[in-house]
Amino acid sequence: MRTLPKALLVIIVCVLSLAGCSYRDGGRNGAGAMAPVPPSAERERELANALSGLIFEEHAVLVDPALAGEAGSLSEGELLALLDEAEGYLARGRAIRALTAFTQAIIAAPDRATSYEGLARGLIREGKPAWAQAAYETALDLEPTWLEVRFAVGNTLARQGKLEEAMDVWRRVAAENPALGDVHGRLATGYYLLGLYDLSRTHLQAAAENGGAYPAHLPAMLDTGEAPRAQVVEGFPAGDAPEGSPLWIGSMKRINSTGGTAPSNETSCIAVDGAPLEAIAAWNDSRNGYQVGAAITLDGGETWTDFVIEGIGSYCDPLTAADPRTSGLWVGGLDYSLNVFVTRKQPGTTILEPHTYAGNADKPWLAAGHLPRQADTTRMYMAANIDFSYSDDLGQTWVDPGVSSSMSGIGHLPRVGPGGELYVAYWDLGWGVKMQRSLDGGQTLSTPITIATRLALWDIYDSPQVPGGFRVPPLSYLAVDPNNGTLYCVYFDVTGMVGGNYNADLYLTLSHDRGTTWSTPKVINGDSDPPGDQFFPWIEADSQGRLHLLYLDTRHTQQNDTAATAYLDAYYAWSEDGGDTWTEHRLTQNSFNTGATSDFLGDYLGMGVGHGRAYPIYPYVSGSLHQIVTNQIVWQDPTVIFADGFESGDTSAWSLATP
Repeated sequence: MRTLPKALLVIIVCVLSLAGCSYRDGGRNGAGAMAPVPPSAERERELANALSGLIFEEHAVLVDPALAGEAGSLSEGELLALLDEAEGYLARGRAIRALTAFTQAIIAAPDRATSYEGLARGLIREGKPAWAQAAYETALDLEPTWLEVRFAVGNTLARQGKLEEAMDVWRRVAAENPALGDVHGRLATGYYLLGLYDLSRTHLQAAAENGGAYPAHLPAMLDTGEAPRAQVVEGFPAGDAPEGSPLWIGSMKRINSTGGTAPSNETSCIAVDGAPLEAIAAWNDSRNGYQVGAAITLDGGETWTDFVIEGIGSYCDPLTAADPRTSGLWVGGLDYSLNVFVTRKQPGTTILEPHTYAGNADKPWLAAGHLPRQADTTRMYMAANIDFSYSDDLGQTWVDPGVSSSMSGIGHLPRVGPGGELYVAYWDLGWGVKMQRSLDGGQTLSTPITIATRLALWDIYDSPQVPGGFRVPPLSYLAVDPNNGTLYCVYFDVTGMVGGNYNADLYLTLSHDRGTTWSTPKVINGDSDPPGDQFFPWIEADSQGRLHLLYLDTRHTQQNDTAATAYLDAYYAWSEDGGDTWTEHRLTQNSFNTGATSDFLGDYLGMGVGHGRAYPIYPYVSGSLHQIVTNQIVWQDPTVIFADGFESGDTSAWSLATP
């Protein structure tokens, strides 16, 4: 191991200044996902305490000389038990506790490479790829032939946007062991992004021959020079529906009207056909500490009643769910102890029933549907890192079935198919878009299924692929056609580089066999020239099989990936042919500058659909005014009755009556 330099050593202290929720140490079911953070000083203290005694240099992690006497303080058995404990915490996403244990192991035995490798993986979960790189390189000092760790060094460089440096590392790994398929997959994508197509083809073939992961659409991109694309039609902007249009889109409408200037972000929304004109939206709200704000409409989005959900304390990470059988609507959130609360909205009112606790988890989401082969039942699911809770009494009590994922990740989104199938999609923290499914109501889970492989590696916090200082974690989003069970997954990834900037786009892939196989991903957004970036999608499938998509877009203001702030617009798009053709509509009249929110814009958007309406919910910044806004989107749907008694085409009559 490297000797301590005589120059001044600096103990690195984590300095994070995140508004709202962030990836941090989880509770029992944590996933390293979006848990609520305490004030930045407290977050600083937690991570600094976890790493106390370690000194980070650019290429090495060292033990503070003052602690040198503690080396050998643990027996071999005690050390192995400590490392097992650290791995257990890391598997659960409890990164702070894992880092604490790995740090203790390193201080006790500074010559064990596996401790530094584990420390690096924990630092990746904490969004510290540069520190992880130092830990990986220290492991390599101790085990120079550990090629998997050398490969991981390249990955940490790629997470930081240092693609050419990463390529140098990957090339050396491939030269030392040509049978490592994954490194060929990374080289194939890297060479493609650099415009070196012949070299990309060479490594793509090597990846295929050696079982490496690579994007399924990369061969087509090498043949044509661009990604496969759906047909995308530019539709009318919000507030300007032409005569004869099948839908009407109103202008932006603020729904957190009592929120003042306090930052608000990270939206969720739900609606359902059986609850005509009703929807509930939720978001992170900081008007009084950090809480979950909510708004309810009983008239199809014409008016909204907004409030802060009381009685829980500080909490965030909103989640919503609807039950197609009973038409029940639920909203919930996460407190600072990672307790998940869920409350049901009383039908036809803006009243929320007393909340219940659904478990202890990190960035949960909800879903509801009937059990397999039992159409007259309702089971609600709370998923986070695939450690479920479920409820069979409409959210009054919750049960932990004791199943867990064999592969951890973040952003676990549950969906229930028409046959009662349960699907959970997530990001594996690398380049994988993954899914696990259950055909027995969550009692057992499949092994992880790869939905897609990304071209670019992303970090949790820093996102050099898009402009703005806010984080853009590449979560994935799933919808299920309630009629035929087709699965649709949307995720965002780079398509190429133009003028030194990454071009981020939305990709769609679908499955007709319950997720066993997936189609070649294709881009489903329009763009500008030079291209902007599209990210934070949310997809829904309604009872007619129509697809609805909400996302953020930078196309209207050309800006570099390194820009400190970003100019954004919200877009709504729809497809009636299973995603082959899309019509997109600009929802925002003017692009908004992220400005003071550049450190945290949220991690996702939300949209509800039901009864011929769509409810897109997204943040909008105007000067110091932080808004949560929506647009009324009304479809001229043959399954609903218009207020004037006939389909007159008169948009003033498009207020839906109860059928």
